[in-house]
Amino acid sequence: MHETLEAIQMTSRKPVDGDLKVYLSISSLFLVMVLGKLPQIIA
Repeated sequence: MHETLEAIQMTSRKPVDGDLKVYLSISSLFLVMVLGKLPQIIA
């Protein structure tokens, strides 16, 4: 499992990879914020 993950990371070394990581981190952060405030919105 670990070797395949490293192989995938090595093959996915493209210029898009960096932007995709930034997009994923921002979207996950936004998702956490929305889920954190969801009880306040419902209440």
